[in-house]
Amino acid sequence: MPLEIWVKSIPAKNMRYATVGDWYDSIAGTQIRVSDMGDWKKEACVAVHEIVEQLVCRADGVTAEDVDEYDRAHSESGDEPDIPGSPYRRAHWVAYLVEMQLAAALGLDWTAYGETLDAAYAEAKAAGNKLTKRVTK
Repeated sequence: MPLEIWVKSIPAKNMRYATVGDWYDSIAGTQIRVSDMGDWKKEACVAVHEIVEQLVCRADGVTAEDVDEYDRAHSESGDEPDIPGSPYRRAHWVAYLVEMQLAAALGLDWTAYGETLDAAYAEAKAAGNKLTKRVTK
């Protein structure tokens, strides 16, 4: 599959499930969705996290379906990639380190950034969307 990545900020309530960032594969390429947080720097950090996570998953042979299946089975934890046995645990931590470096380079305060992510997550969770299947269009 050729490399084609599309990134878009959307309202947190429109995320596929309770999350701040999401990636999935479609006919048009990899789709990255991040919660609109009103700050392009914060949204960029989440988008880069998702891009790196997807690329490392791809390199590791972990598919979008593998990630979704795992997330559906562990959706109540809130920390799906941190659970031992997660198929994308390594990819998540690589992405997290890159995200931290980008946030520092953009001059973001890590604590304030985390608070914004928590608020966006709460908004997405309040919407009650449940992860079902990947969008393929």
